[in-house]
Amino acid sequence: MNIPNIKNCECLVFEDAHNGVKSGFNAGMKVLWIPDYRFCNKKNIPRDLHGAIQLLPSLSEFNPEDYGLPPY
Repeated sequence: MNIPNIKNCECLVFEDAHNGVKSGFNAGMKVLWIPDYRFCNKKNIPRDLHGAIQLLPSLSEFNPEDYGLPPY
């Protein structure tokens, strides 16, 4: 398998779990947090987002052009 040489800082992570957001951030990746409200109370979402660069209510709200990606 040919895997491209991609730096962590070039990765965009879509995450639904608090621990996943922290892990992506700690790995030096850009993290979009789409919380799964079945497992997390909306009132408990931290204000600092634990390193996430954006909090989205739904994946359908993602705008790829905001991150230099082509539209879908």
